[in-house]
Amino acid sequence: MSWVRSSRNNQIKDQIQKKSASWVKSSTENEMESSSPWKYLHQSVDYWVHDLKEILKKPTWGSDLTAGITIAAVALPLNLALAVASGLPASTGIISGAIGGFLAGLFGGSRWQVSGPAAALNVMVFTIVATYGVAGAAAAALFCGVFSISLSLFGLGKWMNQVPEAVIAGFTTGVGLKLLDQQIPHLFGVDI
Repeated sequence: MSWVRSSRNNQIKDQIQKKSASWVKSSTENEMESSSPWKYLHQSVDYWVHDLKEILKKPTWGSDLTAGITIAAVALPLNLALAVASGLPASTGIISGAIGGFLAGLFGGSRWQVSGPAAALNVMVFTIVATYGVAGAAAAALFCGVFSISLSLFGLGKWMNQVPEAVIAGFTTGVGLKLLDQQIPHLFGVDI
């Protein structure tokens, strides 16, 4: 079933690239070069508008409401727990989860996109909060957002495909071991 979705997504991407190519050709060369960040932004907007039209065509409000309630039941407690584990107030978890979920739904590239809180950055956020306070965590979040948007505008996300899966698995395993290392003293009631 996933190959049908990916095939359909590839067809949509091809259509958008053709439209973008004709748009680039019709615009003046001084306004937009083929490798400029505006080309990628235009493609993203076309893709987003197309997906939004597809979603609004079908009356799926009932299933969307059920999915939203299910996600809220899982994500809200997880957001609270990760905020407290990061040394932030619990309200921060609720607010960031709501804003992040809204933005991911609004600007996400697919109806099957999965977004939500992740524990992988928990250790780093805790260190930032312990060293620089909540203002430092907010500044780090803004920096990461600006950096991610810049990478997207320059079309550099494609380079993530070059990172071997072993590196990603190693990172995830390392974070898991670090989290386990932090929790074992609490589990056994000892101070290490």
